[in-house]
Amino acid sequence: MPSVALSRLVPATHRRVGRMTRHGADWRAIARRLALENSRLQVQMRAQLDEVRKSQARLVDASDTERRAWSEILTTGPNSGS
Repeated sequence: MPSVALSRLVPATHRRVGRMTRHGADWRAIARRLALENSRLQVQMRAQLDEVRKSQARLVDASDTERRAWSEILTTGPNSGS
């Protein structure tokens, strides 16, 4: 599922509700549709947040590895391993 910015979804939702109300749609049906869309967006947002957290953990791990390598180089000297 492609990710879509929330700022693009909100106006589309409002347009759909506007069309539904002009055509005499039941407010309960509108509320159900909005609740379903809200649930779908929350699931999508949680999945994206999970990906951000995983990415953050990878960055922290890479940073720690790099820090340890530089610390060892500074402690032992650049040519001591050869």
